[in-house]
Amino acid sequence: MARPAFEIEEDDRNALTLRLAADAPARSRQAMRRFWFALGKDLKTEANRSALARDKTGREYRVTSRAGGRRRRHVASAPGQAHANMFGDLRKSLSWKLIGTHQLDFGYGLRGKAAPAYADAIELGREDGSIAPRPTLRLSARGRGVARAELHWKRATSEDFEFV
Repeated sequence: MARPAFEIEEDDRNALTLRLAADAPARSRQAMRRFWFALGKDLKTEANRSALARDKTGREYRVTSRAGGRRRRHVASAPGQAHANMFGDLRKSLSWKLIGTHQLDFGYGLRGKAAPAYADAIELGREDGSIAPRPTLRLSARGRGVARAELHWKRATSEDFEFV
């Protein structure tokens, strides 16, 4: 089936419309990348916030700090809560990576600091039940990430597709 062909001649009334239509693919890519970038930052912020929160309900331990040997109280997280931050290795390895315009990877050790060996055991739990899951990534995506995704999308598209 042949596609109908037609031409539109540019004049004063349609110049802006034709220019916007010609720039639409590039503007769409920019808007998508802006959306994913804002969402990735938000997810990481939410995961850090939940790991550092003091409202954990797990067991209480007395731990000695690495530097200086000071003893302090540490409250672990209960199963189903975000992991508790003791030394920060797991939390500091949390990152996100934008791939093209269609994919955002969010997890441990994606950029910069490598994920500690216990990252999967903490996040997913162990099959033998010795460690119950502390799903920090999933909780951050379900919490603020989902709630703010629409806001990020509106901001990203309003900047690139604002009509004069």
